[in-house]
Amino acid sequence: MADEVQKILERSIPELEDLLERGLFEEHEIRSITDRRRDYEYRLQRREKLKVDFMRYIQYENSLETLRVMRKKRMKLQKETISDFACVRRVQFIYDRALNKFQTDASLWMECLDHAIANKSAKRISRLFPRALQMLPRNVDLWLKAADWEYRGNQSYSSARILLSRALRLNKGDLRLYRELFKLEINYVMLLKERRRILGLEDLTAVGMDEGSPTLMIPTLPEEPLEKTPKNFSSSTQDAQKKLLQGAIAIIVFKSAMKEVKEDSRLIFCLECLALASEKEVPTVIPTTIVEHCKGMYDGEEAFWNARAEWHMLQASQSAATPAGNIVDATKYGKRGRKRSQDGADAATDALMLTHEERAIKIFEEAVNTLPTPRMFEYYLDFLSAVASSRGPSEQERVYLMAHEHNGLKLHFYERWVRVVFSANDITTNRGGKKKKQRSGDGKASSPRRTPLWIATEAVQRFPLEADSWELLLNVKMVALKSVSGSAVVEGTKGVLDTFETATGAISPTSDGAARVELLWLQFLDALGKTLDELRLHTFGRLASKSPSVKTKLAVFSAFAEAMFESRGAGTVHVLRLFREVEEAHCFLVIPWEVYHVTILAELSWPSLQNNHSAKKLRELFEKAILRHASELSLWLLYMKFETSPKLGDLKRSNMVAWRAKQNLPNSGAFDEAWTREELQRESGSQQSVQTCNFQK
Repeated sequence: MADEVQKILERSIPELEDLLERGLFEEHEIRSITDRRRDYEYRLQRREKLKVDFMRYIQYENSLETLRVMRKKRMKLQKETISDFACVRRVQFIYDRALNKFQTDASLWMECLDHAIANKSAKRISRLFPRALQMLPRNVDLWLKAADWEYRGNQSYSSARILLSRALRLNKGDLRLYRELFKLEINYVMLLKERRRILGLEDLTAVGMDEGSPTLMIPTLPEEPLEKTPKNFSSSTQDAQKKLLQGAIAIIVFKSAMKEVKEDSRLIFCLECLALASEKEVPTVIPTTIVEHCKGMYDGEEAFWNARAEWHMLQASQSAATPAGNIVDATKYGKRGRKRSQDGADAATDALMLTHEERAIKIFEEAVNTLPTPRMFEYYLDFLSAVASSRGPSEQERVYLMAHEHNGLKLHFYERWVRVVFSANDITTNRGGKKKKQRSGDGKASSPRRTPLWIATEAVQRFPLEADSWELLLNVKMVALKSVSGSAVVEGTKGVLDTFETATGAISPTSDGAARVELLWLQFLDALGKTLDELRLHTFGRLASKSPSVKTKLAVFSAFAEAMFESRGAGTVHVLRLFREVEEAHCFLVIPWEVYHVTILAELSWPSLQNNHSAKKLRELFEKAILRHASELSLWLLYMKFETSPKLGDLKRSNMVAWRAKQNLPNSGAFDEAWTREELQRESGSQQSVQTCNFQK
């Protein structure tokens, strides 16, 4: 063992001498490097080798190489010597020994390959990939990495295609392998078309290019005869070449995958291929074939209909670019001609976008008629909101109503519907004049516009237990109050209050938005100018009710206390009164600590808190809270803060409180740490106040 370690260390002598001669490391650092390497080598020579020892050795060598590169850059050394390559070789040597021991460890192979690729060791990579694939032929990630290296590193499409084909023979029906092969074939077609366009071997208009596009003009000599088409270059060969440029191989890959991939993954594969084929300059034959192949197969899948419509919009965005030739030709006629040409190009672009939008809308219309599900309507409405600037709100209102009639609207879409109607009403009001009959995008008269109140009422009928639906109805009614006057205000206010009563009785206690409705009720009463006594009585009534949950009651109590604190002295009394009423009426099975906390803060903020009677009340509150919540750290900290205060505190009591806190808290050390931080903050605050006073003097 020792001889083998010494032999390995002696190989690094030239490297270490070079580092010392160049001044990158000092002599004591060289000794330290040798000692660390000897320690690691002895670990690797053990009978039971561990993977973690190899990885730590590699990590040490990489950190050493990083330090060497930084020092070399700082010393501005340009010449490359043996030490510049020694670390990479040493790490590769460690990886080789690790792979001989752990041959079936896929993560180790991947790390070794990543290291070789990062250092651009092409020969080593060409040896590693066959070994890795031979040991782990069912590992798809290794096949994908090998194909990616051939495609990006070696620029060899044929080798990448062969690797992916072999991987598919060993891993039949794998979705990722088929996806990468399909992507490879599409990229290959795009590369061929670009190459032919630059070399001038293809008609420019056939690939969608104009005469001003850059091409490589190859000069010819006068003596050089014109190149004729070879006799053996038959029409069948030309047809095959044309099919190749139109993506025939990619289509074959797609159809083969749709047979081999698992049935539950075929739709995902179809959508991914359609997204890849919708990129710019991809032949339109490919996405068209995909759509036609899957049409009857996935008519019951909402995602497929959405992908079809999105494909049309992608086609529109790719075709919307104004050809450069039009602008160049317009310069012949000066500024006016150039502006006229630009305006014409913009008009053509807008017309093209509208055409594709209409095609997408036709697909969505067919989809909602075939598959009127909430998900399908959601896709359609999201699309209409994205193109709202060109379609107008009437189209959205028509689809919202259609979805409502088919029970296909989720609750949050009712909220969006109300916003759309409000925005449409604002537009109509701002334009003035007579209201014209609403028409949809295809020119047909749309259904009569629904009011926000009607929409919110329908939402409540569809979702009677959800707080969000009632909140929507209440907000619509409160907004309507702003536009009325006189006796209508009184009637509207009464209607809102009645709706609050009905809503709080109908909402499920487990609904997430129940607390929001209660708080909205309290804010509405405050906005009506109710007195503090009336607000307190309303809050007590809600807390005494059995319908709200404990979480909702806590939110109501906290919101009332926050509103009372803002009104200063008089409001604090109402918080204390409310607590006594809650305690006497047993509104909570066990009064939560949050309620005690708010009440103690209200008692502390009371202006007349200067006598022993007030201190006695506070201590009683603290003791009541301790009986039920002795494990609350914040309770003991607040108690200690009160007892150490200069006005009403008692140092003897504070020592007792600290001892009781340590006895009751599950972690006594947490109390000491928290109280130490509290004292430090108090001391720093007092020092800052003293410095401010001295500065003012």
